[in-house]
Amino acid sequence: MWRFLDYVLIHEDDDAIAFYTGLAREIGGKKRAQYKNAICLITADGVMHEHMGDDIASKPFYLADKPHEIRKTGFPLDSLSVNIATGKYYYDLENDSKYEDDFHDGFADFLKRALIK
Repeated sequence: MWRFLDYVLIHEDDDAIAFYTGLAREIGGKKRAQYKNAICLITADGVMHEHMGDDIASKPFYLADKPHEIRKTGFPLDSLSVNIATGKYYYDLENDSKYEDDFHDGFADFLKRALIK
């Protein structure tokens, strides 16, 4: 799994888009995907708190084999992300429905738990 993260972090956006469009083509044109987020907090007393749970993961989406024409530097996979329910690229959705993830509450809950301990 870390190799996947290494690739995204060390390559240019166009390289990442080429890699993942090729991968999606190899597996049939689109593939159900999900971002798994992680968080680590080290408090002043040196205690490390880590979390990587479903409550901070994105909702599933399709990884497409054809990129959207819109690109945002630093976020190459956004141009390949398709909403499962609508079949539309996230870039083509109305502003209020683009970000339907509620994982932000999961991050806040983690911080509350970590700081209360």
